Amino acid sequence: MVDDVLVLEYGSPDALAILREQAPHLAAVLVEPVQRAATRSYNLASSWHELRRITERHGAALIFDEMTPGSASCPVGAQAWFGVRADRHVRQDPGWRHADGAVAGARGSWTR
Repeated sequence: MVDDVLVLEYGSPDALAILREQAPHLAAVLVEPVQRAATRSYNLASSWHELRRITERHGAALIFDEMTPGSASCPVGAQAWFGVRADRHVRQDPGWRHADGAVAGARGSWTR
């Protein structure tokens, strides 16, 4: 199973190029849309829009992981903050004081 996982460096200029090349072979792309330690020069919004285009074009699910406490960028998460609709959204409710979370997705995305 590990051989089937592609791990890319967050914010790497080559990451989107590698994803474009590998897109026909991908079932899903899982990303943490906001990282506290991410470089400031990395343009998150344009990258997430391009990633959304790549995954839609090739039928791969886009999953936003916002489970790290304090990582939620706004009350409805990175989807609203960046204007990018993920197929799945995993996040910790900011009002919760423990590590439980929720998984949500668009109606049609659960049947792929």
